[in-house]
Amino acid sequence: MATKEAFQKFLRYHTDDEVLINHLSAGCPRKDFLHLDMALTYLALGWPIIPIKKKSKKALIPWRKYQQQAPTREDVTGWWREKPQAGIGVVLGKNSGVFCVDIDGEQGEQTLKTVGIDFGQCQTVRQQTPRGRHYFFTYPNDGIPHLNFKGGEVRSDGHYVNVYPSIHPSGKRYRWIQSPFAAKPAPAPEALIEFANTERKKNIEQCHSNDSHLVQMGQRNNTLTSSAGSMRQRGMTEDEIFESLMTVNNNRCQPPLPEKEVRNIAHSVGKYEPGENTTTSSGIQLVNLSTVQSEKVEFLWYPRIPLGKVTLIDGDPGVGKSWLTVAIATAVSLGRGLPDCESSEPGNVLILSAEDGLSDTIKPRLESFRANCKRISAPSEPFYPGPKGV
Repeated sequence: MATKEAFQKFLRYHTDDEVLINHLSAGCPRKDFLHLDMALTYLALGWPIIPIKKKSKKALIPWRKYQQQAPTREDVTGWWREKPQAGIGVVLGKNSGVFCVDIDGEQGEQTLKTVGIDFGQCQTVRQQTPRGRHYFFTYPNDGIPHLNFKGGEVRSDGHYVNVYPSIHPSGKRYRWIQSPFAAKPAPAPEALIEFANTERKKNIEQCHSNDSHLVQMGQRNNTLTSSAGSMRQRGMTEDEIFESLMTVNNNRCQPPLPEKEVRNIAHSVGKYEPGENTTTSSGIQLVNLSTVQSEKVEFLWYPRIPLGKVTLIDGDPGVGKSWLTVAIATAVSLGRGLPDCESSEPGNVLILSAEDGLSDTIKPRLESFRANCKRISAPSEPFYPGPKGV
């Protein structure tokens, strides 16, 4: 057993908080039990805590259920007896009653000062991190969204944060400046709440502006998954992603996906920490395939022409490629089933031709097939792809 003085010296190396030092050294526990003792102490405060891999930010357990409930004392004791040096994470949001602002040095401080937020004299629970500070505030009645900003992050529902005595991946230990045992988290500044809500709205609008076109069958799942990945990159939670995807799904997907499938996309993407998907130097969003939901391919003409895909009809001149195209357009306009396919509702057709004239070639061919020309459209002039596309 260590002497009380030696243990206090050990604690002062990691924290200046005398209230915390006196609390921990009262029973003079062995250093091996420091993490367990701290975990139980946080639990007594009502904070839902989870074990974190040593020198990491990765949870050792499936943790999302602790957004709605706190672990039991038996849970916590079992976790840290199995992994005595595991770090400690606090699940943030409504259940814990706290959220955190992560400031990475002067850049983060300056970003907030530009919108009238100055943490310089902020008297709330806070800890030193290897790159800056964590400020803890009470969770607002109306909530506060997660937000990534230049030089920092607002972490709330759907997130957790490492706390003392966890060790950062850099090898440095988190260190309380003012612990939750010496003071209570202060109410969040109104300017901070307004800043987070305003920036979240901008992020959602930006995500939607990147996907303003109608989404046809065969493209819906990929489009929504890509949008969800972009939102997750910006730090949005599963519920926020779902709410936004439902707006896109209902307004632009033809036809909309079932709500359950949209929920599955949001849930799958929401399992990943923000930033796990990447963007290339040319701005292309890369999506981890483990976040993509499989979707059955729908066909216009099984198994030859899938819906929502590009199909090429290739052959020598004069073998009937154009006539086949006219026959397919006719079948769609009349709702007639193609060979080996059942009939369906009549559909609209757009013909793009860089070779044949409308009045002397395309229209006569359609008439010879008795197509419903009211459902068929074409550009008024021959179609020519240009440097900027069609």
